[in-house]
Amino acid sequence: MLTGPFNIAGALCLVFGAIYSAYVYMPKRKVMRAKVKTPILAQLYGAAAIAVNLVTSLPAAVESLFRGKLNSRVPATILIAIGAFIPGLTSGLDRFGVTWSFFLGELLGLVLILAGFLVSEEVFRNVRLGSRMWSRAKAEGTMAREVGGPTS
Repeated sequence: MLTGPFNIAGALCLVFGAIYSAYVYMPKRKVMRAKVKTPILAQLYGAAAIAVNLVTSLPAAVESLFRGKLNSRVPATILIAIGAFIPGLTSGLDRFGVTWSFFLGELLGLVLILAGFLVSEEVFRNVRLGSRMWSRAKAEGTMAREVGGPTS
């Protein structure tokens, strides 16, 4: 009887946490700034400010995505959150008798989580091969020096 409310609350925390995490790392256009001092009103105003600023920042985020300037954490976080949400949804449907979607949701969730993991550039920043550490940044700097280009 209690699994429904717990699953719904957990799914909402996952989705809104992922949206907030993506908001933190995306380029922002702040229309509202939180400056209210009263405790409860400040929290409500802060939530409204994040919602409004998120919506107004979406065009800049889409533009920077197409230019390749968007932080890799934004799409990675969204893919991982969707990949975690889908199995929770299909598991809830399974409890109500819709059984055909359960394993399909598990597979789709796993694929989306893997895609989010692979989209994140931080995954491949440092790779340990044997006893030596290979760093992509070091390798790119070495290649740039050998070719005569600028180092980063």
